[in-house]
Amino acid sequence: MGMPNASIYAASKAAVLTFAKNLSAELLPKKIRVNAVSPGPVATPLHSKLGVPEKEHMEQTAGQIPIGRFGTPQEIAKIAVFFASEDSGFVLGAELIADGGMATL
Repeated sequence: MGMPNASIYAASKAAVLTFAKNLSAELLPKKIRVNAVSPGPVATPLHSKLGVPEKEHMEQTAGQIPIGRFGTPQEIAKIAVFFASEDSGFVLGAELIADGGMATL
């Protein structure tokens, strides 16, 4: 999603995704799979540490998330565990977007 004042953030996120895809190709001969998780809004104390009132930010942002709520750290961790498991043995160079539908709906 394009957002004002987020150019450097967006560029760094795109760089990480490209890095994951290239690593996937480079490490394939060693049977190392690389995938990426792109989380959307997750309920963490990050924003309050940056001086943004947490309750105000969460209420405003939750209205933009189709599923109607922030994700939890546990939900993102489950995705990482899936990628680390043999259940994802046929997944390579993929990005899993976990954002409650923000980027896709």
